[in-house]
Amino acid sequence: MTFADGHKRLYLACAAALGAAALYLPAASFDFISLDDHSQIAANPALYSGSWAERISWALAPPPEFFYHPLTWLSFMADAALHGTDGGGFHLTNLLLYGLYCALVFLFFEKTTGSKAASLAATLLYALHPMRVESVAWVIERKDILSGIFFVISLIFYERYARRGGAVPYLSALAAMCLGFLSKPIVVTLPILLMLLDWQPLGRFREKGLTGFLKKSIPEKLPFFAVSLAGSLYTMTRMEGIIRPAAFAFRLESSALAHFTLLKNTLFPFNLALLDRSQQEPLVSLGASVAAGAALAAVTAGVIIARRKHPMLLLGWAWVLVGLFPVNGLLATGNGLWSDKDTFLPHLGLALALVPALGGLW
Repeated sequence: MTFADGHKRLYLACAAALGAAALYLPAASFDFISLDDHSQIAANPALYSGSWAERISWALAPPPEFFYHPLTWLSFMADAALHGTDGGGFHLTNLLLYGLYCALVFLFFEKTTGSKAASLAATLLYALHPMRVESVAWVIERKDILSGIFFVISLIFYERYARRGGAVPYLSALAAMCLGFLSKPIVVTLPILLMLLDWQPLGRFREKGLTGFLKKSIPEKLPFFAVSLAGSLYTMTRMEGIIRPAAFAFRLESSALAHFTLLKNTLFPFNLALLDRSQQEPLVSLGASVAAGAALAAVTAGVIIARRKHPMLLLGWAWVLVGLFPVNGLLATGNGLWSDKDTFLPHLGLALALVPALGGLW
């Protein structure tokens, strides 16, 4: 890479950050909303009272409720010190972090595909999609952005390791994953997504066939799987008593509807809502679930058939299915309603898959 190329990459990363943050600039004048923002932030004495040592100890200690995301709480404490209970200051931090996140997304796309213009276009399509609104303009959902930042940093370091080897980028990718877990446990799927990247577009071990690929790729990811397993087991213990269990049949029906609905909203982002009560038991119908499952099976079959001519489509679709698995209701429970913010990381795979197509158009 030449010096000029490095400058061009930096300028385009800044363009991605500014383009994403500019859309949400009006949020800097917004206040907290009544759903979670007020109770967990504005009216939370742990963020405002006591010494710094006491507040930090509270953030690091496992909470009696909610999931464990101490880095998110620490960021709220910093905002509380700077802005008090002014919701606009918290929103401003969200959009600044989102700009950083989108710059990192561009860098990951560009380093992975080598296409600057198409990577910028794919990043902006992802960043400006209406399904990003919950994660950016809802203060309490900052954990999506923070975990996403460390998630993409891990991907960037892993891409460097995959291309050049070395212990430093490998350990850096692993450390970034751990920090992502401390922001939100949604990064649990990272080891499998790294294996997908090995297959396409990095093209590692493919010449060894599927069995050889698995024998090479899985052992290399064991530390990442260990982090995922430890984080998952801990998160599941935190879920006890918070979320009501549901019958497996309902979870299966709900999972099919979750994937189909989120895919439909991706292509046709109309009538979006913060919460959709129609997802609750017993309002999920068997007929709708079967139809959704059939549609998903058809999409999967089409992607598999087209994989030789358009291999990145298979990557994007597999990324979505894997990324939605922790939040689609199958493993969790009946009252965990899916929402737009659940696509925050899964949509990265779709955007990455679009880069070659956008490059062709360019």
